[in-house]
Amino acid sequence: MRHRYFPQAVWRYWESGLSLIPINTRTKRPYSRLLPQACNTNGDPLYYQKKNNGTLSVTTDKTTIRKGTWEPYQKQQATADEIGYWLTNGVCAIAAIGGDVSGGLEIIDFDVGGYYEKWVDLVYTEDVIGVLPTQRTGGGGMQMAWRCPEPEGNQKLAWHPDESYHSGRCIAIETRGKNGYALMPPSLHPSGNFYELIAGKFSAVPMLTQEQRDYLLKCARSLCQAPKTRQEIAHAQNPRASTPQEFDGESVIDVFNARYSVDAMLRRYNYTPSGNGRYSRPGKEDSAGVVIFDNGKSYHMSSNDPLDSDAVGLHQPRSAFDFYAQFEHDGSYRNAVRMAAQELGINRRKYPQIHRVGS
Repeated sequence: MRHRYFPQAVWRYWESGLSLIPINTRTKRPYSRLLPQACNTNGDPLYYQKKNNGTLSVTTDKTTIRKGTWEPYQKQQATADEIGYWLTNGVCAIAAIGGDVSGGLEIIDFDVGGYYEKWVDLVYTEDVIGVLPTQRTGGGGMQMAWRCPEPEGNQKLAWHPDESYHSGRCIAIETRGKNGYALMPPSLHPSGNFYELIAGKFSAVPMLTQEQRDYLLKCARSLCQAPKTRQEIAHAQNPRASTPQEFDGESVIDVFNARYSVDAMLRRYNYTPSGNGRYSRPGKEDSAGVVIFDNGKSYHMSSNDPLDSDAVGLHQPRSAFDFYAQFEHDGSYRNAVRMAAQELGINRRKYPQIHRVGS
């Protein structure tokens, strides 16, 4: 169901210099079918191949499902013909890409109730706050946008305590910047709600000075209520119990990973298939933030995912053993190795070693 003013809004965003991509309203991810075809480093076109368990893997073998990519739009705007093609094919949601490609665009996103109001109270004396375009997202959050001379990548600014998450916290305030994206009003949300414009125009995003922009982010960071995860707090209290120790050679972890697949672990710990080779994290069936690599490992893109691949600067995929250690042993790899050895009937004198996270 497309909002009646959606096509006009899309054209205004494009004319204002925003780099746009079509969004799949089921997943809030880029609409792969309508995007340019992805290629590997050799220039070979990439396709999806459906496995027997219903998941998809990426292949160079030609199938009926081509793999799309939105990377070209991180460097330059779509053409008018491409915009028209998306609209003709029934697109109901559009996103703007942050960074230089959109004239220095950054979006600040408030996901937890109360943080937006507190932030506005802090920055309201700034002349800029009254001119920033503002929207209520389809999920009930709030977003504002600006342009600045030196936009950065996505940033997590403030966390909120939440015991329903394995980490003991959830993201409260974050930005969408260079090579990130945010949906624009009046896009359709998976819930059936529309993104609603509250103030200003996203087709006329103002340029702030770098000092003004830095002040807005500083105020957001000051609102953080949970700077450390539950695991980081436990590690600070007892480092030996929660720190993986690194050794050379074979390990219990190697044996475990050979026995169990990431696909199996995703299903065991309530990740749900989202199509196109992606999974959604537990409790968020429309997130589609987990990608399965051809080497059998997974990459978790959400900071609210217990296995966030970018946590504490690791930037690495996850193996089957990472799931076991995180969900069965609260992140303690030492305890996980000891119990896995017993479960697998392994003589730990032969396999005593523990590899670091992501091994």
